[in-house]
Amino acid sequence: LVKELTDRGYTVSWGLVEAADYGVPQLRQRSIIIGVRSKAPCFLPPPEYGGTGQPKYRTLRQALRPLKEIGPVQPLSERKRAVYARVPAGGNWRDLPESVQRETMGKAHLAAGGKSGWWRRLAWDSPAPTILGMPDHSSTALRHPEETRCLSVAECAAAQSFPVSVEFSGSARSQYQQIGNAVPPLLGYALGKQLDR
Repeated sequence: LVKELTDRGYTVSWGLVEAADYGVPQLRQRSIIIGVRSKAPCFLPPPEYGGTGQPKYRTLRQALRPLKEIGPVQPLSERKRAVYARVPAGGNWRDLPESVQRETMGKAHLAAGGKSGWWRRLAWDSPAPTILGMPDHSSTALRHPEETRCLSVAECAAAQSFPVSVEFSGSARSQYQQIGNAVPPLLGYALGKQLDR
């Protein structure tokens, strides 16, 4: 893609950005390509959070603090609620007894990889993991740090850095999808400022 853009006369910069570097209270890496019709390249914006002399990454606690209403919440089955009741804040399937690990993970228990998203409960004082459109799936869990439930629509939106005033439409499932598929507004803003220079 970079070669094709270059062949078409664009000066191209590209790289991996971390949304948390721009004030998004979420760890969400994305590949970004910037092509401009100019000899002078437009580079990716420099990180604004998390580095030496910069503010610390924003946390889930900071993201959820302004919420007065949480909106729709994707329900969990009784089976999932029973498992999540045993997972501490910031923990995941590894915090379950071995017999429960095998039962809840099924064949995934033997699979390679970190599997850190499986049966995960979020931590208050860290950024959220990547907000996805299915907060109730066992492998992409977005469980509240204290309550045995998924993050709500409004909580997922806050972790994506949407202002509280933004409204989403459609079913709860559709709203989760809209939020999970979106570019975090603060990341979009940082890229926009960089393009405007």
